[in-house]
Amino acid sequence: MQKQTEAFKWVVYRKKEILALLEYFRHAPLRSAKKNRVFLISKYFLLKDLKAHLAAPNSILGKEWKLFLKNWESYSG
Repeated sequence: MQKQTEAFKWVVYRKKEILALLEYFRHAPLRSAKKNRVFLISKYFLLKDLKAHLAAPNSILGKEWKLFLKNWESYSG
C-alpha cells in the first residue's frame, strides 16, 4: 500500500493577500530553504514603497536595494 501525500498550490497576487500569507507562515513555518526568500518579501514591499529600486546606486536606499537583491539571489534554489 502506497501512502499518498496531499499538496496544495496557492496563487496570490494582491499585496494584502501576500502579507496575510506571510503572517500564516509565522504560525505554521515553512520547512524548505525557500523560507528565507519568503521572509524577504516584507522587506521587498518596504523598499518598494520607499522607491529604493529607483534610488541612485550609491545612496543609502540604493545600497539597501543592492543588499536586498544579493540576499534574494542567494536563495534562488
